[in-house]
Amino acid sequence: MMHRFTLALITLSVTGVALLGSCIGKIAQRTQQHAALVAQTIDPDKDNVATMLLTLHDDARNKDLKIRVVYPISLRDESENDTKLPFIVFSHGLFGSGEMYDPLTFHWAANGYIVVQPTHSDSKNLPRRERLTMREGLRDWSNRPKDVSFVLDSIATLEEQVPDIAGHIDTARIGVGGHSYGAMTSQLIAGVTPRTREDLSDQRAKAVLLISPQGENNILSSSAWDTLRGPVMTISGSNDTSIENEPAEWRKQPFEHSPAGRHVLVWIDEAYHSFGGITGRQRLSISDRAKPNAEHVKIVQQTSLAYWNTALRDGVSNVDAISNAVSDSLPVDQTTTLDENPPTVTITNNAEVPAGSSR
Repeated sequence: MMHRFTLALITLSVTGVALLGSCIGKIAQRTQQHAALVAQTIDPDKDNVATMLLTLHDDARNKDLKIRVVYPISLRDESENDTKLPFIVFSHGLFGSGEMYDPLTFHWAANGYIVVQPTHSDSKNLPRRERLTMREGLRDWSNRPKDVSFVLDSIATLEEQVPDIAGHIDTARIGVGGHSYGAMTSQLIAGVTPRTREDLSDQRAKAVLLISPQGENNILSSSAWDTLRGPVMTISGSNDTSIENEPAEWRKQPFEHSPAGRHVLVWIDEAYHSFGGITGRQRLSISDRAKPNAEHVKIVQQTSLAYWNTALRDGVSNVDAISNAVSDSLPVDQTTTLDENPPTVTITNNAEVPAGSSR
């Protein structure tokens, strides 16, 4: 019996090592694919942008806020002295950081936007003594929109500390966007009313982008969106489920509950929460089911840029016009796809007379 038991243990050990080796091999392969995707989606833009890391101090909250500023490198040219550019504040997801999302923020900056990315207190990039635990981070949701508003309060300071952008920020064209928990932050900036009834909105935001936003939850009731200002655009997809096991359709609730004429929805068939790589992370975890997908990333890049160009740069608030502009930004260049079959992208809006299109 002892020999059989020992043999069984050896067999199990060998099997376990084989499975672990196979798993590690798959992770390594997917990590290589992901790194290639990140390079593929950033390389066209990275040489056209500059970045700077800063720390701002909020006296009112006695808080240091780390930020990254991303802007067109062309602003260093003296011929651009009179150029005014739209300004975007982009909020990361829970545990993320302001040094992520290069595929998006680099793309916007390369196309004529100044972008600031705050690192919120839940970020794992912060030293352990400074960052919040998961429970604390979830409870700290109301400080995130305050971070965004503080960035807007600090535009003069930004121009002092980043000479390249001095005099180039158009304070009449301010946009706010975010992914995941950052989309929650952005909804609150757009006027959504939490259950606490605290007003966290900021009228300076003229256009808001929600990537993977939250629907009804312990913070937002079904009537929360009654006070939402437009224009707003949501981007999500059919595999964009939540850590609370909410189905992907839950992500549509901000659109469905919004007042008429204020919201556009971009729905990407088969898209996961990370859209195949919008965070720009080089590594994938064993629990990440989503494969690298350059086409999904490119769809988010193109549709978000079309939204900013129309709603923010051109000041268009009509959701039919925004939908048409976003639709015209597709189809995606098929040479970049890692999938055999291109996804379906549905674009619709909540105008009085619903309008939509599929590509």
